[in-house]
Order: sequence, then C-alpha cells, then structure tokens
Amino acid sequence: MSPKHSRPRKAELFYSPLAHSQLEKIDTVEQASAIERARGALEARPDIGELRPDGLRDYRDEDSGVRMIYFLTIRNTIIVVAYLEVD
Repeated sequence: MSPKHSRPRKAELFYSPLAHSQLEKIDTVEQASAIERARGALEARPDIGELRPDGLRDYRDEDSGVRMIYFLTIRNTIIVVAYLEVD
C-alpha cells in the first residue's frame, strides 16, 4: 500500500482588533492585494517572520511594503496578527 501524499495543512490566520481596524483603512486594490499575498505567505510558512525578543514575530515584505507583527499558537496552527501596515 502506498502512503497518502497530501499538502501540508495551512495555518489559520486571525486579526486582533487593532489589526482589523488597520485593515479597514486600506483604500487601494494594490494594498489589499499586497496584504493577501503576505497572508498567504504566513499561512503557508508561519515561522517566516523574524523572532523578536518579546516572542512576537515580525514579517516584512519589502517588495510590497507589508509588515505584520504576529504570534503563533502551539504547533504553529493559528496565527494572530497583532499589528499590520502597508505602504
């Protein structure tokens, strides 16, 4: 019997109230698209952000100007974005 091959499970991403209010200020399609690309990158690889001394992770995509500060739950299955910005 051959082993089952499946894609790795993506993490789920949620926004804190502060990050959610920052999302509401997005006013261009380019900014919304950049945030969606960053979200997809984090869901695929939750550990992509640089670990800060306070335990949060800082993900920056210099090409799109997106920055997300977030934390992970145990097993990296849930991402909570505490802060986000986009140029």
